[in-house]
Amino acid sequence: MRHLTLEEVLSLQEGEQRADLSRHLEDCPLCAGELRSLQQRQQALRDLPVLQPSKDRWPAIRARIVASKRRRAAVFTAALAAAVIAFALFSPALLRPRAPAVDNSVDEVAELVRQSQRLEEQLRSLPEPEVLDMGSAETIVQLEDQIALVDECIEDLAGDSRAGQELAVLWETRITLLESLTNMRSPAFAQLLR
Repeated sequence: MRHLTLEEVLSLQEGEQRADLSRHLEDCPLCAGELRSLQQRQQALRDLPVLQPSKDRWPAIRARIVASKRRRAAVFTAALAAAVIAFALFSPALLRPRAPAVDNSVDEVAELVRQSQRLEEQLRSLPEPEVLDMGSAETIVQLEDQIALVDECIEDLAGDSRAGQELAVLWETRITLLESLTNMRSPAFAQLLR
């Protein structure tokens, strides 16, 4: 004797009228028991109490979000203030005209180029930040734009043999910007923003 499949039992449960299935249910206690078991489970599910949350959790969640944003803003403000102070301290040295030294400027520029290349390699090895707040993203974009501007100036002076000191200042500025960008992209800094 063939028994009803689960689909056939469900179709009968849902009210489908099939004489052959109904006749089988009358003759087969196993299939009739399966239908009763299914009906009992459905009734047990209907009898479950409707659960409501014990209290509104939104105020606590909102307070944590606001506190987290304040912490991130404070860290970003501190980092930005440190960058401004560092720039204020070091920019006079970078912008101060130097005594002309034709022989040393070529070697100095070559060393600065190597240092810049090392920083770029270090920057490429850093993972892309997963999440950034608006302030950090804006600072990173500004640093990248400043680096692009310095690169244009370097390209303009590259063919001039008398621009050794100016090139050195530009490469030093580029290195300072790359260091700032590397710090902003470092995982340790990203962790502070979370």
